[in-house]
Amino acid sequence: MKNNIDGFKLALLGSIKEGIADPVALADYLVYQLNLNGQTDYLKTLDLDTEMQDIVIILEKICQRFGFYRKRGAKDPEGPMLDLELGAKYLVRRYRKGELGKFVLDRLPETISPKPQAPSP
Repeated sequence: MKNNIDGFKLALLGSIKEGIADPVALADYLVYQLNLNGQTDYLKTLDLDTEMQDIVIILEKICQRFGFYRKRGAKDPEGPMLDLELGAKYLVRRYRKGELGKFVLDRLPETISPKPQAPSP
């Protein structure tokens, strides 16, 4: 891979083994791409506020809505803790199913130049 961006793109498509890419960083890149491509329907689909841009806040809301909590000790005074990693995996899974919009992750040129033709003999 040339860089981390290529790695994120491949991981979003499921082409890299689960667990190699950090799920929260992957979800952050996904939200960036969704917003960049004007695909903000994900906010409505996931019942999130339309002004949300911060991945931690988005993941916290997803975790609260769907009950994604890490287990702590039974006597832990702080109670259950949100499982942001599970929320991130859920977000990526919804993207892979096409439920958050469909778009191309690579930038395509505005115009494509025709292939140069071989000189005639």
